[in-house]
Amino acid sequence: VLENGGYRTSRLVLNKIVMITCPKMDPDGGCDPWFTIEQNGVFIYNSKVSLGVTNMKKNTAFIEFEIGGLEVQGDIRVVFYDNDVMPPRDELMFFSWIHTGFVSNEIWEFPKDQVDMACSDKSHKVFDQNFGIQFHFDDVPV
Repeated sequence: VLENGGYRTSRLVLNKIVMITCPKMDPDGGCDPWFTIEQNGVFIYNSKVSLGVTNMKKNTAFIEFEIGGLEVQGDIRVVFYDNDVMPPRDELMFFSWIHTGFVSNEIWEFPKDQVDMACSDKSHKVFDQNFGIQFHFDDVPV
């Protein structure tokens, strides 16, 4: 691939991120998730600013974050945090890397064993065994 000029870096539209099962970050077993998106090392999206923070109760099957059509291209890193009120802080939960050149489906899903930080929770103390993250893409309209 590198002999032929490297990887293609498709432009895609990221519409939605779905977090499957609730990480146990808060004392009540829930979490207050929000995330940032970096493109090629530059911050391009902050859900805390754009969408706010929503409480996710324990035993919730999934939560959807409607982004509304964010164009992305190249190396993308999505970092999830838990927003804590007391003490006031944002705790790193997990992150995932995607290169748009490798996205071949509208829904790109990472199971727990492919999500950075979550994969090391072998005893399922924080992340359920069915934990995962989905990214919903479309092609850029012409």
